[in-house]
Amino acid sequence: MSNKYIIIAGTNKAATTSVFEYLAAHPQVCPAFIKQTFFFLNKEWQQQLQLHSLYDYNKGEEQYDLFFRDCKAGQVKLEASPEYLYAPATAEKIFSFSKKHDCEIIFMLRDPVTRFISLFHFGKQQGVIAEDCNFHTFLTQSTAHTANTNTSLMAYETGFYSKYLQQYVSIFGREKLKIYFFEEVMADTSSCMKKISTDLNIDATFYENFTFETHNKTITVKNRLLSNMYKKARQVLIQSSFKNKAAYNTAMIFRKTITPVYRKINLKELKKEEISETDIAFLKDAYKNEKEKLVSLLGMDIPW
Repeated sequence: MSNKYIIIAGTNKAATTSVFEYLAAHPQVCPAFIKQTFFFLNKEWQQQLQLHSLYDYNKGEEQYDLFFRDCKAGQVKLEASPEYLYAPATAEKIFSFSKKHDCEIIFMLRDPVTRFISLFHFGKQQGVIAEDCNFHTFLTQSTAHTANTNTSLMAYETGFYSKYLQQYVSIFGREKLKIYFFEEVMADTSSCMKKISTDLNIDATFYENFTFETHNKTITVKNRLLSNMYKKARQVLIQSSFKNKAAYNTAMIFRKTITPVYRKINLKELKKEEISETDIAFLKDAYKNEKEKLVSLLGMDIPW
């Protein structure tokens, strides 16, 4: 059994799901049966953001391997929890784990302006932002939001990547971190995945004839009641799937059969709101120094 791990630690709405799925399809990789394990998040953050790790870090780091089922000998273990970038003490926990295990830490970044817009639409999709909330109102709310209670309303603050990456650079050292960009994935997915594979020491030729599907598109629900029922059923199955093999198999059947049907009948592409130039200008001005800070911190070109 491999003792190597790939942890995609941030950020949300920057192709983390797509990269996770592309890597998960690789025969040398064994993905966690839940993409976002939240294992290294402290309990306070889990509670505030209504997240839940099935296994408890405080019961021992060895609990982490319970997320990886039916891995074959030599496969690298993979997970992706974007909140890791922001949560306090998470960097220290991952570092402690990495001292005993071979870990690759990946961060996916995106132009904070387009990411902010994406989080606005995603918040509506998830029902954490009111359907009648317009973009300007959301911008006002997000710039004033200081609590760690809503990932969408945290969009403004969490766009200052350098502030959060600094802790990882200080603890791990820059050379230990793998940094990639949403813009690179979108421009040439095949080349980007080959680069990522090479950096991770897995076979890059796998992606030469790979079909790259877009994952985690921003959509909207047709029926909110049906959406809530689906989410509750999915959450119950996720929380019970670790108890025994039968429950786990049931959860996998749900994922492969019910989920595609639900998506087909209750999801549709979101008609995105036109954003005013004034609001765009505000965001560009707010983040204008962030690129220079990232260049200084990471020592690499930033594609926005």
